[in-house]
Parts: sequence; C-alpha cells; structure tokens
Amino acid sequence: MVNIYGPQDPSAKATLWNRIHDFMRHNNGAFVLFGDLNEVRFDFEPLGSAFSQAEGNTFNTFITNNGLIELPMGSRLFTWMNKAGTKLSKLDRFLLSENVIEVLPDAQVTTLDRLWSDHNPILFHCNKSDYGPTPFRLYYSH
Repeated sequence: MVNIYGPQDPSAKATLWNRIHDFMRHNNGAFVLFGDLNEVRFDFEPLGSAFSQAEGNTFNTFITNNGLIELPMGSRLFTWMNKAGTKLSKLDRFLLSENVIEVLPDAQVTTLDRLWSDHNPILFHCNKSDYGPTPFRLYYSH
C-alpha cells in the first residue's frame, strides 16, 4: 500500500508518476496506491477550475501502463472543495493493481462526509473475509 500526497506542479507530478512506475516495475507485487493525488483524469472531474488535457493524459497513461484499476467512489463525484464552495474536484483516489483485484474482487471504497478537512475521507473495505477453516477444538469433538 502506497499513500500518496501528490504535488501540484505539473512537472513534479510527472516525475512522481515516473518514480512510482519505476518502483512498481522493479518490485513485483500487488499494489494499492491511494491518497490525495492532486490530479484529475477527465474534464468532468474539476468544477469551477480549468482542466489540463495534457496532465490528464499523462496521469491516464501512468494508470494504463501500470495495469492499475480505479475503484469507483459511488455516488460522489468530487472529493475536494475549496472554502468558498466554488471549486470542486476529484483529487483523491484508490488505484489497485490487477492482481489485487483478483485476490479482493469485492474491494470497494466509500466516500465519507467531509467534516474538518477540505477533502472527503475515503474508506477502503471488502465485504467478504475468509479466515480459512475453523481451528479444531477438543470440546467441539463430542
């Protein structure tokens, strides 16, 4: 699991995506990337602020090239709002590698109510838990 606080500068973001890509390529495994990535993917994700197609393309290429899948947020489109309530964006995400989805096919995220922060908290959860067979107990044997 990698918790990310993404920079706001476009070149710093591109550097971050490249560093994470290199890390994932050199460390085979299952990855869950999450946090305030400070990036929007599509033109409908910011409201009241400009969308950069180039930055969106860079981020979408990073997601595709690393075989990542974004978990849907449910009914909430935005995860951040400025103090005045005039700008909203989807900046927070959970991105899972395909092999995580195979192991946790019921993985979900729920966007919770925003109370103290300008971001909504996001809860990662799975509906099913398989803890394996029940251990043998002597008093169950009679």
